[in-house]
Order: sequence, then C-alpha cells, then structure tokens
Amino acid sequence: MSQELKRKYDYYQDEFDKETKNEMEEWARLVDKYASELKKFDMVCAFCGQHMSDLTVNTDCVENNSMFDSYTYFTDDEPPQHIIHKARHWFGRPSLRQFN
Repeated sequence: MSQELKRKYDYYQDEFDKETKNEMEEWARLVDKYASELKKFDMVCAFCGQHMSDLTVNTDCVENNSMFDSYTYFTDDEPPQHIIHKARHWFGRPSLRQFN
C-alpha cells in the first residue's frame, strides 16, 4: 500500500510541477507584453532627454533656451521650428541615433 501512495504522490507532484511551470511561463509572457505596451508611451524631451512625467510635462527646458541653431535631438522626430528656442520641453519617442 505504501508503494501505491508514493506512486500517486509522485504523479500528482509531477502534474502540479508541470502546471506551475506553465503558469509561470504564461505570467512571464504577460509581463513581457505589458512592458512592451508601456514602452510605447515612453517619451523624452528632444532637447534635454528628460523623460516625460507629471513633473516635467509643462515645465521649462534649459537646453531649449540656447541660441544654437544645430541640435542633436534625443528623439526620432525633430521638433517643429516654432518650438525651438522657446525654453519649453518638446516630447517624442526616444532615439538611439546619437549613441551608435
């Protein structure tokens, strides 16, 4: 009788381990998907590179106050001309161009 109980225990333990592994893999997929969805909303200031947040969204940008006519932007898109030299942040998707 003891062998039969051990065999049943082992069987149920294996099934539980398989289900737990599948559940953990599903959670990992969901977390990856969630992270990639959040990444779509990641924006930085084209002039200074600060990430957009509730603290920076409507504030002045020190780097957009300079009189340089040429910038290396932190975003994929260039800000419109009417934004340049206005001392305000202009947010866009982050670019890795300057780091390559």
